[in-house]
Amino acid sequence: MQKNFGRDHGPSVAYLLPFSIVRMKINAAQALPTTDGATPHAIEHEVGLANGSGLILRGTLVVPAGPGPWAAVLIIPGSGPLDRDSNIGSLRMNIGTMAAALAQRGIASLRYDRRGIAASDGNWLATGFFDNRDDALAALHYLRLRPEVHGDALGVVGHSEGGLHALWLAGHANINAAVLLATPARSGRDALQWQETRIRSTLPTIARPVSALMRAIASRTLARVEASTGDTARIYGRRMNVRWYRELLNYDPLEDLAMISAPVLAITGDKDLQVSPGDLEIFARLIPTHTETDAVTDLTHLLRRDAQRPRLRSYRRLLKQPMDHDLVENVAIWLRSQLSTAVD
Repeated sequence: MQKNFGRDHGPSVAYLLPFSIVRMKINAAQALPTTDGATPHAIEHEVGLANGSGLILRGTLVVPAGPGPWAAVLIIPGSGPLDRDSNIGSLRMNIGTMAAALAQRGIASLRYDRRGIAASDGNWLATGFFDNRDDALAALHYLRLRPEVHGDALGVVGHSEGGLHALWLAGHANINAAVLLATPARSGRDALQWQETRIRSTLPTIARPVSALMRAIASRTLARVEASTGDTARIYGRRMNVRWYRELLNYDPLEDLAMISAPVLAITGDKDLQVSPGDLEIFARLIPTHTETDAVTDLTHLLRRDAQRPRLRSYRRLLKQPMDHDLVENVAIWLRSQLSTAVD
C-alpha cells in the first residue's frame, strides 16, 4: 500500500566525508521538554546495556510521564562513528528529536552511542557492519525487558544503515512495526554505485575533471578495501574500518525483506543523494506484510527539506536546521497507530 504524507549517512555519508569524533557529557534522568515548549511529559534515563561481546553501550531511555508499561521504539543510527543522536562533531543529525514526538504519544524510546563513541565501550574502527546489527539486537532485548516497557508492543526506527538493521529485526526479532528512513533496498555495492553516479550528476560542468579524478581514487580505495583481511587498514594515509566496508558491500537485504512479519513504513526523499527513492518500489513489492511508502518532496538524506538543487555542499547548511517537522510527526503518528493495538 502506498501512502503520501504530503508535501546516512546508507551506504551513507560515511562513504563521503571525513568525520571527527566528539565526546559528550551525558546527564542522567533529566526532564525532556515537549516539542512546543510545554510542561515536560517524559523523563530521560541514562542507561547502560551489555552487548554480546561484553561491552557496555550507553544510551538514553525516554519514558512518558505516568504509569506504564508503555509501547516502545528502538532508534537505530545511520553509518559512521555516531553518538545516540546520530551526531559526529559539528555534523549534528539530532535524531533524538524523534524521542520527544514519540513520548507525546505515549511511546517510550531507546537510542544509544555506537561502540567506542561518546560514552560507550569498544573500538569504533574495529567494529563491523554485523557487529552493529548485533548491538541493535542487544538493545532491542534490553528494551523489551525494561519494567516500564510493554514487551509485546515494540517498534524500530532506522535511518540509512540503521534502516538495514531495522528491516533485519523486523524479520527476525518479533517486533510490531518498523520505520525505514532513507534506507537502501539493494546491496551495499549497488547502493554505493548509485550514490556515486547520483552525486556526480549534481556537480557543475567545471568540476567534471575533478569528479573523474575522485572517481578513480574511489575505485582504487574500493579495491584496497576488498583486498584487505583485517578489521582496519591505512588507505591514503587514513585508517579505515575496512571490515565494516567489506561486510556492507556484500550485504544484500533482499532475502531479509521476504522474512519481514511486521508492518513497515518506508520513507525516502526525492532529493536524497545517497539512497535511491526508487528503492521504495522494491520495498512495496517484496515485503510480504502491510507496507506504506512515501517519496517525500524536497526531503534530503539528512531528513531535512531543501528547495534548492541537491548537492553535498548543502549538508552543513541543512544540518543547522531541525529535522523536518512533518516527517517526525507522521512517523510518530504511524507508530502510535501500529503499537496501540498491542498495548490496548
